[in-house]
Amino acid sequence: QGFWQVYKPYFLSKKVEVQTLNQTFENMQLVDLRKYERDTIIHVYGVPPEILGIVEASNRATIEASDYLYSRWVIQPRLELLRSYLQEKLIPEFDDRLILEYDNPIPEDKEYNLRVAQASPWSLTVDEWREMGGHDKLEDKQGALYPLPYNIYFSTSFGAAPPVEEETQPKSVNKTEKVFISDEGEFIRRILASIGEAILKYHLAPIYEGIVGDFGERTVLTIGARTQFDLTDPRVLHFLNTEAGKFITLINETTREEIRKQLAEGVEAGESIDKLADRINSVFDMAEARRSVVIARTETIRASNFGSFEGMKQSDVEEKEWLATRDDRTRDEHAEMDGQIQPIDKP
Repeated sequence: QGFWQVYKPYFLSKKVEVQTLNQTFENMQLVDLRKYERDTIIHVYGVPPEILGIVEASNRATIEASDYLYSRWVIQPRLELLRSYLQEKLIPEFDDRLILEYDNPIPEDKEYNLRVAQASPWSLTVDEWREMGGHDKLEDKQGALYPLPYNIYFSTSFGAAPPVEEETQPKSVNKTEKVFISDEGEFIRRILASIGEAILKYHLAPIYEGIVGDFGERTVLTIGARTQFDLTDPRVLHFLNTEAGKFITLINETTREEIRKQLAEGVEAGESIDKLADRINSVFDMAEARRSVVIARTETIRASNFGSFEGMKQSDVEEKEWLATRDDRTRDEHAEMDGQIQPIDKP
């Protein structure tokens, strides 16, 4: 007690016992310390416990969801950060028109796909259903058939109308066969009714939402804003509910009008059902060959542009700059605007 007393002996006035203190693993809490360090690593890197084989408090649902959560919230943000950095720093050294991409690491949601398929079983072919069940495709053309409603019958073309009862005249001398339909308007109406825009919107809605969400989140990450892209923002919901499907009706009506025209001409000429079917197939062949590519490109650009623009607004970006692609496809007035800077909400 005191500096000058430190080297002096200390005498006790009673008996002293000396005991050895043994440290056991239980007393040292090594197991608890290991769990604590493990949990710290899990929290820092955002790794679901199931990924590391920690399944004491897990079930099948959480185990299957862990892969999705790990890919969605850990792997993809890091990939996107690396991609955006290389896009900004490395790609311009080669070609400004190049876009760096990566394979999406998020696993397919099989449970969601199954629910969608069950809600609209007519949207998949026989082979697609067999593939989902782990079976081989059929070797004949039966695998390409769609199980359509009207108490389920099979057709070689998606969206075709149910068979129409027909009355044929006796074959003439020149063997030309004509088909007479009791109600031509009803016949055409039933075929056109099967090309419903509600079906198109139902299948395209998640695609629009995915494009807007991906480009919006990518923009937020590129800007470096301390926020996440909000798909529930009223502006986003308004676009998905109205703008995203606005052109689908026009696209569908164009197809309807062309089919109506072809059927009217075919019925007036007294063509057989097979001939009328060929006319319908020619309309869809044209749409698949040319219009479908133009439609897909246009709608994808609309959704991606909106997602990027909304990502800037949610990140409080105040100004935007027009960047023209300098090639022979760019309009002169667009090239002249290159470098123009405007407030975010101004044209």
